Amino acid sequence: MLMIRPGLIWIVASQTALLLSNFMLLKLFTTQLTVYEFGQYTLCMSIILFARQVLYDPISIVLAKECATSQLQVAHAFRVARSINDRICAVLFILGFLYLIYSKLSNESYANGVVVMCCLAYLCANGAQGVYFNILNSIRKRKFASIFSIMDSAAKIILVVLVFFLVGKTLIYTLAPIAAGAFTVFLLVRFFIANRFVPEEYPFRDVGALTKRMIWMSVPFFPPAILAAAKSVGDRWMLAGFLGVSELAEYSVLLQIGYSPIMLFVGMVQTFVAPKIYNLCSLEGNDGLYELKKFLQKILFMIIVGASVACVGAMLLADWAFNILVGENYHALTGYLPFFVFSGALSAAAGIFQVAVFGVFKSRDAGALLMVSLLVGVTVTVLLIWMAGFEGAVAGLVISTSATLIIYWQSLCRALNSRARSQNKKPE
Repeated sequence: MLMIRPGLIWIVASQTALLLSNFMLLKLFTTQLTVYEFGQYTLCMSIILFARQVLYDPISIVLAKECATSQLQVAHAFRVARSINDRICAVLFILGFLYLIYSKLSNESYANGVVVMCCLAYLCANGAQGVYFNILNSIRKRKFASIFSIMDSAAKIILVVLVFFLVGKTLIYTLAPIAAGAFTVFLLVRFFIANRFVPEEYPFRDVGALTKRMIWMSVPFFPPAILAAAKSVGDRWMLAGFLGVSELAEYSVLLQIGYSPIMLFVGMVQTFVAPKIYNLCSLEGNDGLYELKKFLQKILFMIIVGASVACVGAMLLADWAFNILVGENYHALTGYLPFFVFSGALSAAAGIFQVAVFGVFKSRDAGALLMVSLLVGVTVTVLLIWMAGFEGAVAGLVISTSATLIIYWQSLCRALNSRARSQNKKPE
């Protein structure tokens, strides 16, 4: 009998809730907002995504890896995460209030200050949630991460619908309920973790020293995090700069229908297999290396087959999907959908292989490898958008994700083969 692990069920539930909420918001925004307003919203969210990846992802990677390999006690990890999250949040809110006061005193649009505050609130909440969820998943407490993720998805839908139909439909009334929902769930997560995983009877006075050590360990990941963030949102900024926010809105629709669902689906696999990959990376001897390579080959094969099937489905169902999920202003984009589906699969596969890169290589070497792959991706994307506009952005997405996956796979194969040869030479 096929046994389905409870952790997998929770991962599927949370990612399904996220996918459904994204589709519902997409339908709501593309029918209730103008193309220009939706483009503005997309631009704001891309800036938030960039800042979140730069500020939060490096420390999140280090804390999750240290917990998964039992190098750091869970209570200590959550104390470090809380310390870092609280300080980032305080700094961002101070900067936001200062800008709000400046915009008021300089007779600039007061709405701009409100938009900035909403973006900063969402950045704090979403970034901190990501750190906490990553630690919970690394220690296989997926149930708790999934429950709060589902709450976050539900809060966005409920608050946006209420504000849209009771107050108004503008950029501020789009960002404010999303930020409010995310920040409320963040506070619940913080309270829950403080009471569940960081008991008062378990004192730890050296949190400052440990926080500094974790930050120093994450330093090699900051440069690639900046490039990864630039790669994630650079194509959108380039489109907005060269063509305008309306074209950015169209590109975002394709990302959310074709790219993001595949990323979420494979992301479920990544969340589930990441602890196993870290464990295989920590094993000594050729058996561990062989099992890791065999495991990664199996994942790569499954993703390529799944991507091929998904592309065929996208070609056949594109018209139907656009009729259901977005407004009429975007229906002319159906021909681009298979390219975004394929790119999403490749990018998600690269994300899984990135976990292996973090486990196999030392932090400095892993950071250098990420830098190389991201520089290639960013360069290709920028050149193609500059030369071919919207079509260049689509081509750049496909080529850059393919290049990243190939670089990770080849580097891992060389590293594993090199380790196997060196261990075979050791005297028994």
